[in-house]
Amino acid sequence: MSNFIQTDEKKTILIVDDNPVIRDSVDEILTLSGYTSLTATDGVDALEIMASSKPDLIISDIMMPRMDGYAFFDALKDIREWSTIPFIFLTARGEKMDIRRGYRMGADRYLVKPLELEDLLIAVETRLERAAELERVIEEDINQTKQQLLNVFGHELRTPLSLLHGYSKILEQSQATFDKEAADEIYLVMQESVGRLVKLSEDLMLTGYLDSGVANIALESANEPIFIKHILENLIIGMSDDLEQRNVSVELDLADELTVIGHSPYLSDLFKRILENAIKFGRPGGSVWIEANAIPEEIQITFRDDGIGIAPDKMTLLFKLFQQIDRESMEQQGLGLGLAIAARLAEFHGGRISAESELGHGSKFIVHLPVNVK
Repeated sequence: MSNFIQTDEKKTILIVDDNPVIRDSVDEILTLSGYTSLTATDGVDALEIMASSKPDLIISDIMMPRMDGYAFFDALKDIREWSTIPFIFLTARGEKMDIRRGYRMGADRYLVKPLELEDLLIAVETRLERAAELERVIEEDINQTKQQLLNVFGHELRTPLSLLHGYSKILEQSQATFDKEAADEIYLVMQESVGRLVKLSEDLMLTGYLDSGVANIALESANEPIFIKHILENLIIGMSDDLEQRNVSVELDLADELTVIGHSPYLSDLFKRILENAIKFGRPGGSVWIEANAIPEEIQITFRDDGIGIAPDKMTLLFKLFQQIDRESMEQQGLGLGLAIAARLAEFHGGRISAESELGHGSKFIVHLPVNVK
């Protein structure tokens, strides 16, 4: 028998099988190997047990009364708390199509009866070890994200609030009158600080609306076709100050007839975030090219800049919440929500965003939208 590494905490395994001989044999071998076992006769029985006791791993037969193994597995995946529990099919159904179906559904292992109990124990051990490793990695990622959030939130909130507090104290305590130039400078700093806080709160609220599904109400009421060209042309007019400040020109190649059915303000916001990114990381005095084309079943809106580009190892961070590439060296402001929200807005319209980049040679972001999202 295999030498199993057991932790101080006993792992609980749920055995689901209508055959009492198989069920009792697996129960006995797992108990002797240091595990805690729960047993159920079918999927219905198993779900009732799990309502009060969550197992660390599940071993289930397929052919069972009331609820078979496939239906039981599907039921688990619909409940977030149970969807990540390692799952092993243990069944007499050994045809290739059955095995493929089991793995296609997402089972961790598919074992065919009869089998050596040693093989079952090895499968249990490896699945539990893998689950523990995944949990450790997730925990590390969560802790890293928490620390990053504390750092970014602290900076993004403290800086504008400190400026507002400082200048308000100056205005409150100072007995001197300010000349127009000094007053204008104070007013500008306070206005920029308030704008920064408003932007931060709006982005956080929009993220919540999109992730919670609240924003879907707006899409359900959208019935009119939206012209892509019209939205982009208006957007560029509204961003003329930013373009002028960076001395960036925008070249458009947009077909007149391209339309989607969606939420016009959200589409405009989506395009604005990508264009802002192109302006920020583009070359001062350079250009941004925007092109829209229709291909079978989707419209592609491409934003291309001639800026600094993105390193290959940073590409996976582009659309993650609270991630900013080279934040320190680029002296960036914000929470790192821009492209993450853009990706969510694309998904909100039934689409997605893809990106291509070469370090030092610019980047290309492509918004893929279905021709008709209704």
